[in-house]
Amino acid sequence: MAQADSTPQEDVDYLRAWADSRPTLSCALWQDAADLEKAQERKLERIAELAGVRPGMDVLDVGCGFGGMLDHLVRHGGARSAHGIDPDGYQCREILRRATPGVSVDCLPYAAFRPTRRFDSVVSISALEYVTGSGVQGQREEVTALRDFFLRAHQWTKPDAGLAVEVVVIGPKGLDAATQQKGRDMLEEATQQSSGRPPALPNILAAAQGLWELLSVRTHRQDWVRTLDAWHSRATGAREAISARWGAEAHDATIHYLALERETFTTGRLSAAHLAFRRTGEE
Repeated sequence: MAQADSTPQEDVDYLRAWADSRPTLSCALWQDAADLEKAQERKLERIAELAGVRPGMDVLDVGCGFGGMLDHLVRHGGARSAHGIDPDGYQCREILRRATPGVSVDCLPYAAFRPTRRFDSVVSISALEYVTGSGVQGQREEVTALRDFFLRAHQWTKPDAGLAVEVVVIGPKGLDAATQQKGRDMLEEATQQSSGRPPALPNILAAAQGLWELLSVRTHRQDWVRTLDAWHSRATGAREAISARWGAEAHDATIHYLALERETFTTGRLSAAHLAFRRTGEE
């Protein structure tokens, strides 16, 4: 096995080898999209639409990852500024390296964020899964954890602000503990990072009650399956290049994880949801 020149989970080039160029590690939207790049671009457009982003706005991205959404907001969404928060240093460094005009980032957990201004809109992709933590929780504990997120987002925003969320949720079949633990173990093997816990969609709605008015909710389980298929195909096709740089074990761990994820979405144990909210209250 070749010696890796960096660890995969900290190397954006590894993720670009099998995901898209940004990279966006979440559900693409495939309607009218010919390939993965276009499908991920369509998803970013949709999230901005759901959040009510308009030219001249200041937008917050909670869990901004490598900053693909941030770049989209200022380059294509007309936002005056796009500020991200994310706890992962290697992702924040990639955003700072690109230095996109109008984009800024704080490298910290969302609960530690203390903004000096209020935002016109908030977007959040694949962050609520980590709000609830990795431990098994009851409904009350999950709603409490989720409500903390919605309360903070309320405090960070101006009246009538929009909020768009993409989140992996418990699917129509339900997620048993054994499958959930297997997925957590395989994700940690593939990324050397702790995993989140998909919340139940009704608990998300309950947590937002009184703070954010629900405008729309739509699930995209089949879009997630197609996204996973695209990643699997790209990773398989790049096996030789990936193995030469990062090692065959890294490649195989990713392949195994993507296959398990596909199974859980195909069978309905997991789904993905897009939710749009409007902030309530005049304060």
